[in-house]
Amino acid sequence: MTEAAILLAPGLEVLAAPHTAFGVLRLGRDADPTAIAAIGRALQIDLPEAPNRSVGDRLRALWTGPLEWTLIDASPAELAALESACVGRLSHYADLTDARVGLRIVGANAAALIASECPLDLSEAALAPGRCAQSLFADVPILIDRREGEGGFRLYVDVSLAAHLIAWLRAAAEGLA
Repeated sequence: MTEAAILLAPGLEVLAAPHTAFGVLRLGRDADPTAIAAIGRALQIDLPEAPNRSVGDRLRALWTGPLEWTLIDASPAELAALESACVGRLSHYADLTDARVGLRIVGANAAALIASECPLDLSEAALAPGRCAQSLFADVPILIDRREGEGGFRLYVDVSLAAHLIAWLRAAAEGLA
């Protein structure tokens, strides 16, 4: 996807949300709060321990499951620190950088557009800034991140399904116009 915005309807756009790194960190069941805190210190971020929370500005950590986080835009130095912090721990980091595309859906009807094909409650009461969720949009698995101080929603999708997702967004936007 190019950097240019795709106008879906007046006041409703899809923007590219590129990332430099995208990966999933999984820890074994034996990980305790001390281990999680040590890994967070290595990354210089507090890994969220409550479900569907997301934190960080440049380096972003999203809680995507028990003992599982999606890390977005970790630098090579941070990934090296992560690897060192995980030595001796049951852990796995899957680098999905080239396998995921990030999109920003912005505009007054952004939540309504996503909700038209997604079963989640996207209201601020249910998915406030600083929260994330995994779901489906038109049968496409997505990861949604709602960031503090940023309008709209970020959606992350498998690169092979991005064009399909954008086509569905366009079709769904026609129904809102």
